[in-house]
Amino acid sequence: MNKIRNTLLATVALAAIAATPAQAYYDPKDYPEYIEIQPNQSAFAIPVVGDTKSTQTNFGSQSFLDANKVATKRFQVPHTLIRNPGWSADYYVPAVKLILVDRTPYMREWVDSATRGTSTKPEGFHFQSSEGINIGTGISIAAMIREEDAAKYLYWFGTQNITINPQDPAQNFASVSYGKSLKEVCDTVVRGYVQSALSSEFMRGTFVDDNRKASEIMDRIRADVVKHFAEKGITIDFIGYSGGLDYSEAIQHSIDSTFITTQQALASANMMPAVPFMQAQADINVRNAEAEALKKWNGAIPAMPASVTTVGQGWIDGLLGYLGFGAKTPDKR
Repeated sequence: MNKIRNTLLATVALAAIAATPAQAYYDPKDYPEYIEIQPNQSAFAIPVVGDTKSTQTNFGSQSFLDANKVATKRFQVPHTLIRNPGWSADYYVPAVKLILVDRTPYMREWVDSATRGTSTKPEGFHFQSSEGINIGTGISIAAMIREEDAAKYLYWFGTQNITINPQDPAQNFASVSYGKSLKEVCDTVVRGYVQSALSSEFMRGTFVDDNRKASEIMDRIRADVVKHFAEKGITIDFIGYSGGLDYSEAIQHSIDSTFITTQQALASANMMPAVPFMQAQADINVRNAEAEALKKWNGAIPAMPASVTTVGQGWIDGLLGYLGFGAKTPDKR
């Protein structure tokens, strides 16, 4: 019997370390049983013996859990004596069950990628627009349980599911059990709620509207998720897209082509108001160039290169006469 007791006490000593579902105590003698409560844990001592008639209505309520929250970091489990329980002797067993809630923050990146995210399995979200076009995305989220919200969390999500053998006293007289892990709640309840919110929001609009208003949609989902789970004891530190929206290859090609065409049209439209100014500026530049050339001209016609056919003197005299300079009359003296 001492061997059994020592084994059970050794298990209890590992309460804050081991990932066992429960610790137990039953022994003919009442030895002290202590549980160390870690900084990231909140503890609740729930009575399991005595008159519960007056507290039956409140048992399991948030106010009941708050009232039975343990303030110390080392808790001594009180024991009670069971007279001849059918095992040929009287035994001391826990008078309360200590429930530990792990408040460690949890971060998750749900994506359809084997090289990115917190799992190699595809965990992305899939939904449709109002026209039935398939859309996918990834979500990043971080959550935690505040000390003051531990009772609320325990009330809503309860303890870990454990299969108990009624013939095993080590299971029937558990002195410690654990609240459901935040990891499990995030991967089931929170994830399911986010999937529902994404589907609902994107089904409201057309494909074009959803693509254009993706940021606004996430703002609404974020506000909804944060509020919903705050009421259940979970603080959502952040939630948002992990990457962008994903479409089929054909849809993505259509989006890219439309974007390029739109940008080209916008560029052309933006240039139109500047065209008259550019034309006027070009005209001014031409006039300025002509004025500069006239300033430098000495009135002489540039000599013709030797390679150019010689123009007759009569043709030049006629040109000078036309310009008003007159032809030079030969001296007949």
